[in-house]
Amino acid sequence: MKGMKFLFCLLTAILATFFFINGKAKADTPNNSVLRYIRDGVKNKGWKPAAEQNWLNKSTMLPKNNYRYGKARPEGIVIHETANPRSTITSEITYMYKNWRTAFVHNFVDGNSLIGVADTDYQCWGAGAIANPRFIQIEQVEVHSKDEFAREQLNAAKFVADQLNHYHLGAASQRKTIWTHDDVSKYLGGSNHTDPINYWNNSAKDWFSGIYTINDFIWLVNQIKNNTLTK
Repeated sequence: MKGMKFLFCLLTAILATFFFINGKAKADTPNNSVLRYIRDGVKNKGWKPAAEQNWLNKSTMLPKNNYRYGKARPEGIVIHETANPRSTITSEITYMYKNWRTAFVHNFVDGNSLIGVADTDYQCWGAGAIANPRFIQIEQVEVHSKDEFAREQLNAAKFVADQLNHYHLGAASQRKTIWTHDDVSKYLGGSNHTDPINYWNNSAKDWFSGIYTINDFIWLVNQIKNNTLTK
């Protein structure tokens, strides 16, 4: 009887280990065509996130208002997109600097570039009076190819992961540390914009025959944050 009990316990331990490892592998495998494409690009094509370019020397006219809990104390990041299929990252930045009194964000990103245009230690004016005192904000420029869209998500996710680490905000989590502008409109108010939902949906449908959501973006951010994207 003791031998049978030992064998039963041993078998139980082996099965538990198998299901734990197998379940972890499945959890780490993205069930999304955009994410798989990004991971393949990083693993097999040598893709790397764009290094951030610092254009803050052009931002001297921008106000420096503290977040609601003080300087350098953001609570998360808001993801935007420009809703302009004809613009470029440089034209968007030029327009922003000329019209900053209406709106400005901290960073712009596309498939090739990540450009810092306002100091993330201070709030910007991109998502309304409730969100602005709380969040860093990044604007995705509309791109026009499969590779560009995938690499834009990689670049944006790396920026977000870096901010979470720099400001000690913890893991990426929807409507806690990561918000879309649509989330802000629905759950905080002060705005009625719905970006980047349509841009993500249309791009994923056109180039990947799938979908791409904030949950997919959050998965990507956390993989980058934890250095597990290609594992």
